[in-house]
Amino acid sequence: MSKPSTPQGWAKRLNAELSASYGTECFPVDVRRLALDYTKQNFDDPITKVVGEPLDDFEGGLFPSPSGKPRWLIAYNSAIRSKERIRYTLAHELGHYLLHRRPGERIQCRPQDMSIWRGEYKRREVEANRFAAGVLMPTDDYCRQIDGQPINLELFRFCAGRYGVSLTPVILEWLSFTPELAILVCSRDGFIEWGVSSTPAYHNRAFFRTRNCPPRPVPENSLAARTGNGASSGRMEHRCGVWLPQFEVTEFAVASERYDMTLSLLLLS
Repeated sequence: MSKPSTPQGWAKRLNAELSASYGTECFPVDVRRLALDYTKQNFDDPITKVVGEPLDDFEGGLFPSPSGKPRWLIAYNSAIRSKERIRYTLAHELGHYLLHRRPGERIQCRPQDMSIWRGEYKRREVEANRFAAGVLMPTDDYCRQIDGQPINLELFRFCAGRYGVSLTPVILEWLSFTPELAILVCSRDGFIEWGVSSTPAYHNRAFFRTRNCPPRPVPENSLAARTGNGASSGRMEHRCGVWLPQFEVTEFAVASERYDMTLSLLLLS
């Protein structure tokens, strides 16, 4: 059987393996076992170790075996305390193994690499994220969970619990297939760090540029500005011009003290 060449193809292949083995009990995916078992059964240079290591400034990495044998190991930063972040990091590095490994080459990923989901910038990270999302949150199952449900943070928290991931990737994955005009914005210290738009929003010129741009503050009347001052989460309606000049916005925001950031989900109308 020929091997897939795309992140979506690999995710579909492994989803089929998981479904055949575990049926509807495959969530949350045990990525550690998947990486070790699947690569041992299907490759001459398998992953033989998945370990936590002190990786300064890195979230995770794919490393060739120091023994010189055709073997690989996945390492995640041992400072990570969230099992959801660890699961996603392992899936991201498994994506690198399937799509990008080269003999003797190590791949190390920073935390910001986990939120690059679109464009030619750092294409390998985009592909690793697309694979991680696809194998952890299969679109057909995801769509069944949200079908007919009102879009809000509680819905995404439910999905995050089902798939064993944090809120950020579960919303980013929804943005990849939803017909809604929506944007997820991450801010720190009152400035937008990054924003990811759904395809319909992007085509309607609803996006925030952050790469190679001056720092952009969050709107002073936004919920993101308030959560930065102590509030933990909430919902707020905005007129045109608060977030975007051409759209009224429903903003859902949640602050994370652990990661010192605020997430704002913007639904545009």
